[in-house]
Amino acid sequence: MFSAQVDWSRYARDYDFMGQYNPAYQQLIEEFLGIIAHWGISDRELLVDLGAGTGNFPTVLAEHFPACRVIHVDANAAMNGVAIKKARERDLSNLDVHLQDVTECNYAAESIAAVVSVHSLYAMPNPVRIVKRMCGWLRPGANAFFATPVGHYRFGFGHRPACPSDAG
Repeated sequence: MFSAQVDWSRYARDYDFMGQYNPAYQQLIEEFLGIIAHWGISDRELLVDLGAGTGNFPTVLAEHFPACRVIHVDANAAMNGVAIKKARERDLSNLDVHLQDVTECNYAAESIAAVVSVHSLYAMPNPVRIVKRMCGWLRPGANAFFATPVGHYRFGFGHRPACPSDAG
């Protein structure tokens, strides 16, 4: 099994350059904009991007939902540094960048209006367990958007989804 360590600090320096010239990545951002335009998000709600990297998607959320609190969570200081710079350049006072491992996140049950995770779940230990935890954090009627390098998935929940237990 291949198990190379990723230099996330170097990756942070190169990620946006790659995304800027990758038509598939640009299309993903455009699709994301189209999807969130239909989310039923009220003012003062909590939106969270887990594994948020350089902040491309949480900055979109913060711009689109200026009356909401957006939390960017990533465990790499270099990635977060790029995200903080973007937030400052756009004057996004509603975007908080947290240096935290996603596995250590703990939000109150039914407290999040939307959760996003783009190109990061595959790099997390036990992503199924993390998604199950996300389900518990989502409020009734919440939205979720997950993208992997091989596809993206959007969910609109009329009620908080029932997730299988970890016991299996």
